[in-house]
Amino acid sequence: MRLDRNWIANLSSNGVSFLKELQRIFQEQAEGYVALLNNSTSLQAEGEVCAQTHRLKGSAGSLGLRKLSALAGEFEKALRDGEESVEALKARGAAMIAEVQASVSALEQYVKEIENKQ
Repeated sequence: MRLDRNWIANLSSNGVSFLKELQRIFQEQAEGYVALLNNSTSLQAEGEVCAQTHRLKGSAGSLGLRKLSALAGEFEKALRDGEESVEALKARGAAMIAEVQASVSALEQYVKEIENKQ
């Protein structure tokens, strides 16, 4: 499940403007994360990638983006363990980028649905 609608419905009980602000903040964080991954030349040596992955995992979990949070947790563990090849880590990074983009879209769609109901 990409977006836990029950979880985010609780957040939206604080109002659409609150939810839109959370969406805006998450989107900015996600864009920065994607840029960081795209610009990293050696994922094994990038402590910043691991730290940002950890932050993204928490943010995604807080917003009910379960799939992204789980994937980020797996990627963070792989980065910390340092046992995977650079190619395997880059493949994980590409999967992270795809899931970040899909999660941003899912969140945006949910916010539009809530706006249309009002």
